[in-house]
Amino acid sequence: MARGAIQPRETVALISGPVLMAGLTLLGAAGLWVASLAAIDPQAMTDYGLVSVLPMSFYLAGFFVAVTLALCQYSGLAETAVPVLALVVLVLILHATPAIVYETMRYPWAWRHIGIIDYLQRNDATAPGDPNLLIYLDWPLFFLVFARAAQLFGVELSTLAAIGRFFPVAINLLYVGLLLGLFRQVSDDARLNVRAVAVFLVGNWIGQDYFSPQAVAFVLYLAILLLALRYLGRRPPGGDWLARFRPVTRLRGLLDDGRAIGTLPDPEMRRLAGLAAGALVICLVASHQLTPILLLLSLTGLVLLGRLGPRLLIFTVVVQAVWLVVFAEATMARLAGELSAGLGHIDAGTFGAMVDTGLVSAGQRAVSVASRGLSGIVALFALAGLARRRRAGFRDGAFLVLAGAPILLVAMTSYGGEIVFRVYLYALPFLAFFAAAAFAPFDSRHPDIGPVGAFLMMAFLLVGWVCFLLANNGKDRQYRIGAEEVAAVDWLYSEAAPGALLIEGNSNYPRQLRHPEKFVHVPLDLEPDIDAALLEDPEGLLGEWLRGWPGEGYILVTRSQEAEDEALQLLPGGGLDALSDRLAASGAFCLLRDEPAARIFTLCDRLPGEAGH
Repeated sequence: MARGAIQPRETVALISGPVLMAGLTLLGAAGLWVASLAAIDPQAMTDYGLVSVLPMSFYLAGFFVAVTLALCQYSGLAETAVPVLALVVLVLILHATPAIVYETMRYPWAWRHIGIIDYLQRNDATAPGDPNLLIYLDWPLFFLVFARAAQLFGVELSTLAAIGRFFPVAINLLYVGLLLGLFRQVSDDARLNVRAVAVFLVGNWIGQDYFSPQAVAFVLYLAILLLALRYLGRRPPGGDWLARFRPVTRLRGLLDDGRAIGTLPDPEMRRLAGLAAGALVICLVASHQLTPILLLLSLTGLVLLGRLGPRLLIFTVVVQAVWLVVFAEATMARLAGELSAGLGHIDAGTFGAMVDTGLVSAGQRAVSVASRGLSGIVALFALAGLARRRRAGFRDGAFLVLAGAPILLVAMTSYGGEIVFRVYLYALPFLAFFAAAAFAPFDSRHPDIGPVGAFLMMAFLLVGWVCFLLANNGKDRQYRIGAEEVAAVDWLYSEAAPGALLIEGNSNYPRQLRHPEKFVHVPLDLEPDIDAALLEDPEGLLGEWLRGWPGEGYILVTRSQEAEDEALQLLPGGGLDALSDRLAASGAFCLLRDEPAARIFTLCDRLPGEAGH
């Protein structure tokens, strides 16, 4: 036998012990997950969301994934394909489950993005009368790409929505690849990097990975950071003109140790990486409003730290400035006063999207506690891991800067009350890295994580996974849109005349899924000072609104609206369900559609198409 060939005994050794056990547990996890799907009935969900209908086999699947990832922390396993496959299975369990069992695209607001694509297929990028659509059309790249691709390949909107169901799966698989590459720029410990990605996946409960520009923008942001640190960074860090300034030197000494992983690529590779990063910057700036600002903050921090030269930062500043002045001029003019007033101003509006747990159902209180608790657990472990890394001699300045940069966004904009959630999302990759460092020592004499570290990691993943199911899927009784509801809303948007009035219980339904410019929308939950009138005489109030409108008028009540109203207790007097029954019993309103998923009302004396209408 040739020298160096693998002996049969060596081949057996390669597939024995931890490798074999990890492979078997991973196969068991995948099998249990697939078997559990048939037992999930989304229509039986309570206000605890998806967790209320999951069978025991689903939880066992999560347990086996946690066991697999813990086994992968032992020497000889981290460099194999097993940990990456375990991360893929974790993504499927977390994100493919709703996509498969719900059978339609999750989140009502995702359907509006289908409507924007529909608009761009019928028109150019000139904004319609609805100013709420302007912000989408001033940053249109995401929508234009899908609109033109759908036209090119003859894809219908319904098919595009079906593809959009699995968007979170694709986005999170991209996260796995990008984060493994990004973490390698700071640590050459494959075990730590795998742990960090696992922490990110269970900690990312925010739900910004659906069919949206934000999901793609975050992928672009991570890709730009990877190119910047891997191919465009300084080797060694520092050595630039900023080092002449004493505050900069002190900052670098405090935050960074000058350690760089890997060698500087050749000039040709750097040029190609620079071109790729520039192209990604243009795509990012044309796709989203907030993430380019984060990129500017992050690149500025890396330049100050000496980890990156100024060229990419300068290019990003120029592209962002040109876009805001030339292409997004209409939106910027409309929002200039609001943005300037909010700069540096932090108040209750900054946290406006956070739930008041005293006003919601018991299930939604549990969801809120789980989301806040999971965020807190990740942050606490991150602090512990950071302290452990610094004691071991690692300063990780680049990741400290990237974790801290999003915090500055809080002082710039409330982003509709969502800025706190975006800050958590943007910082999470780097918080996850530090949190993963809390599970194991940094001692070359002990290459394995050890039983205590393995148990701690498993416990974190299991607790985090259950919290994720509550935090991310706990509102799915509202956010799951059934096919019957989609069909009813689609019928209304297809049949109604342009400029019609649409009174809706709330906006939690597939609103604007096509012809987004067609209706004037009036959500009852946002109308001020109407509670008394809705309790006393809803027929008179809503009838007066419809008669006062010069065109067609409709009232729409859907299953997902009722679920939202019940969970958050938005309307008085028995809520939206009681209001719908009262309108149906009234002789003044006729039902155009009366189905379990949706009711569509109009005035009987003003039926669409009748003479004199």
